[in-house]
Parts: sequence; C-alpha cells; structure tokens
Amino acid sequence: MVAISNRWHWWFVVNVGLLALALGQLKFDLFNLLLAADSTYLTFVIIGVTCLTTVAMYFKITDAHWFAADAVLSIGMVGTLFGFLMVLGQSFGDIDTSSVASMTEAISTLASGMSTALVTSLVGLIASLWLKLQLVILES
Repeated sequence: MVAISNRWHWWFVVNVGLLALALGQLKFDLFNLLLAADSTYLTFVIIGVTCLTTVAMYFKITDAHWFAADAVLSIGMVGTLFGFLMVLGQSFGDIDTSSVASMTEAISTLASGMSTALVTSLVGLIASLWLKLQLVILES
C-alpha cells in the first residue's frame, strides 16, 4: 500500500512541475525567453534530460536517476562557465573605449554571456531539485 501512495505523490509532483512549465510558457513565453537568453542551448539539453529521466522513473527503465539529477546541475554549471568565457574572452579583447560602436558591442557580448551563465545555472538547479524531489518520494 505504501508503494502506491508514493507513486501518487510522485505523480502529483510531476504534474505540478508540468503545470508550472505550461504556465511559464503561457504567461512568459518561456521557451522563446530561454532561446533568447541562452546562446549555447544547454537549457534545452537540461530540459530534455529532465523529461527523459522522469519518463525513465515511471517505467523503471534504468537505475541512473540520481546520476541524471546531478548531471543536469552539472550541465547548468558548464553553461555558466561558457557564459563567463563568452564575457571574458570576447568582450574586452578588442575594445576601443573612444568608440561608441565598440563599447555597444562589448556591452552586448557582456549581456549575452551573463544571460547564458545565469539562465543555464537557474534551469539546471531547478531541474536537479525537481528530479531529486521525485527520487526522494519514490524511494521513501
């Protein structure tokens, strides 16, 4: 009887997550926001791994669920590093402080890199927490 109750709790958590994703899409156009904010597209890799892991949990396909929960967080951190590398590697190399166009381009690159860094970290953290919550429910 306990396993059925855990399965229902897990199902509730999955549906709440999917509802939050749907509401984010409807209210904020979430996927286009992610497309604009992440030039590496790692947020979509994170979302894909999270969805596949959730399906694998349902069908009990593999035992690597905890690894996937940590992997999405790690992918988010890789995106953070890519974003910082974009900022540090491209923004300040050929900057001419007397040129408005050069400064504008540097600020644009800076914003793009920081956006990638922050968005991939946030999506990786949320996905990891969501997967770990599912795993704790299923294993309790």
